[in-house]
Amino acid sequence: MDEDCGFSIFFLLVSMIEVQADLCSDTLTSLKPCLASVTGTNPPPPSDFCCKNVKSVPPQTLCKCIFGASGSNINQDAARKIPQKCGESDLKC
Repeated sequence: MDEDCGFSIFFLLVSMIEVQADLCSDTLTSLKPCLASVTGTNPPPPSDFCCKNVKSVPPQTLCKCIFGASGSNINQDAARKIPQKCGESDLKC
């Protein structure tokens, strides 16, 4: 592989990572109304606004962005149940 090709592959990978980061940033921003429903030991049910936003995000994106986030204080069991509580299918992450 020549040097130019190697650099092209490197920049392609960096671009893909940046796109993923932007996607998750946008997704997590849209899910802020759900924060109360996924934190703590006994979170309240999701609001209608939370459910509207959850329904607009593809399940694979929810899995990547929510459960791929490290160091967060998200109650992952509660987060997995949000789509079901909003009338959607369970997350299979």
